[in-house]
Amino acid sequence: MWWDRLEHNEKNLGTFFQDRKARFAASEASEKICPIETHRKLLRESGFKEFSVIWQDAFQSRILMGIR
Repeated sequence: MWWDRLEHNEKNLGTFFQDRKARFAASEASEKICPIETHRKLLRESGFKEFSVIWQDAFQSRILMGIR
């Protein structure tokens, strides 16, 4: 998982990783999947007027960009 690689490579962020582990200790999975509709809703609620997918990999991963 990329979090493990990041923690291994970025020793100076140790406190951040400890906090993250404590915060998500009760989670069933280390990474949750959030539907794109939820991201769009949250962007809209946060004041973004325009947003779109600017990168997509086989319908699994996406990057959204928003403009306020």
